Amino acid sequence: MKILFNLVLLSAILCFNSRANAQNLAERNKQITEIADKINEYYIFENVASQLSKKLKSEIELKTFDNLSDAEFAKALSIYLTKNGNDLHFNVLYRPSQEDEKKPVDEKKY
Repeated sequence: MKILFNLVLLSAILCFNSRANAQNLAERNKQITEIADKINEYYIFENVASQLSKKLKSEIELKTFDNLSDAEFAKALSIYLTKNGNDLHFNVLYRPSQEDEKKPVDEKKY
């Protein structure tokens, strides 16, 4: 009986965690879409804006940014935009919580 209870508890935790990850992923994809739309709307070079916006949105399907922490996501997105937009003015900032500030970001990944 104790084993059954532990298995039920474990499966509940896993379901909760996957639901939280799905919500985080949906929020991240929304952020990518909003950034792509803003680039397309406001970036001064229309042809670059259109191409970069489409390319960035396609990264959602490719799941390019799915397995990154929030800090890694911001860094990777900044690198992606500066490289693909050929413009050093693109920068995505992440304001971490106090807990996240303690975790270092491995910049060598990018």
